[in-house]
Amino acid sequence: MTSLRTSARRGFIPEFDGLRGLAILAVMVYHFLQYKGPSNTGRALHSLASIGWAGVDVFFVISGFLITGILLDSRARPGRWRHFFIRRSLRIFPLYYLVMTAVTAVGIGATVLGLNIDHPAVQTVDRAWVNFLYLTNFWVAWAGKDSVPMDIAWSLAIEEQFYLVFPFIVWHLRRRNLVRALVLSVLLAPVLRTLTWWFSGGDPQGPYVLPWCRMDSLTMGGLLVFVLRDGSDSLKRSLSQAAIPLSVGALALLLSFKRGTLPLDSLGYSLTAAATGAWLVRVLSGDAPLFSKILRNRILMHIGKVSYGLYLLHVLVRFAFMSSPVGTYFADYREDLGLGLLRLTILIGLSLLAATASWTYFERPVLKLKNRWAPNSPPPSQPAELQTVEGEARA
Repeated sequence: MTSLRTSARRGFIPEFDGLRGLAILAVMVYHFLQYKGPSNTGRALHSLASIGWAGVDVFFVISGFLITGILLDSRARPGRWRHFFIRRSLRIFPLYYLVMTAVTAVGIGATVLGLNIDHPAVQTVDRAWVNFLYLTNFWVAWAGKDSVPMDIAWSLAIEEQFYLVFPFIVWHLRRRNLVRALVLSVLLAPVLRTLTWWFSGGDPQGPYVLPWCRMDSLTMGGLLVFVLRDGSDSLKRSLSQAAIPLSVGALALLLSFKRGTLPLDSLGYSLTAAATGAWLVRVLSGDAPLFSKILRNRILMHIGKVSYGLYLLHVLVRFAFMSSPVGTYFADYREDLGLGLLRLTILIGLSLLAATASWTYFERPVLKLKNRWAPNSPPPSQPAELQTVEGEARA
């Protein structure tokens, strides 16, 4: 088995930015590309775009991997609670609350002025508190999509709930018991999704957004830390070789079933996470040089670097663009493939500009406070492989 690269040992894993880039592009294509015309090519592209939501699962696995490594490496750190939560808060809260405040202000302003704007930010502005309290996923499971100003924040709510609970588990369980707990959560999640699906009458929202239903993607990422640090070469080789068949199986399942059907709601999310995890092992073990080269592309890495801003801002960019005078020319984009692809290109470009500006002028300056308020000095002795750094947990 090829040994892990030096860059991974130092903590910076450039391929992770590339993976984030692919994941957020998939999510944006899912939200931006819709086609209902007669073209077979258009219908094929629409089918592929319709599974772009799975990019969120890629984020979950990467986040679980990085956060588990961070928590393991900080077990003996003095003031570990304060250190972890300060650094996580500086990464997540500033942009999140800035966006939520702006969306709420626009919603309140439009309501006061009596503007007839067909957008959840206006129609559900009285429920903005749900977004502010990171309860979006629970509300969406109960009330459905478009029931809060920013229902896209459901995945961020899951991650925040994960950050609140997971450190207690990692820091207070012995290593062997921690691995058992992670394995149990991976096995239990499909069962909980099935029960949630059953009791909700096949409603896809609960299995998709509730934290106990999606914990397998996050904890599967955590298990990979132990596999890559402590696993045998044969185990790593087996997982690396499983990447392609798992991906084919996941793709077939995603294309064959929709959310709200039992095969996808029970096993689809787990299979997607397993395929992502296997590719992480394959890339970090040096068994996918061509894919690694693609992931190290500077443009793709930049997209991954600003992916947090892209996730929060891209739906707002879409609304602003389609509400503008230029947007009126794209009224029939669902029936015209060329128009739909042009719209997709413009929206991705505008979203990237907005996210790059956010990263350059807001997020990066805020992140500099990490080293002032919670310096990230590494422990004196870390595992030989995959020493992670918190700056890389950008998902």
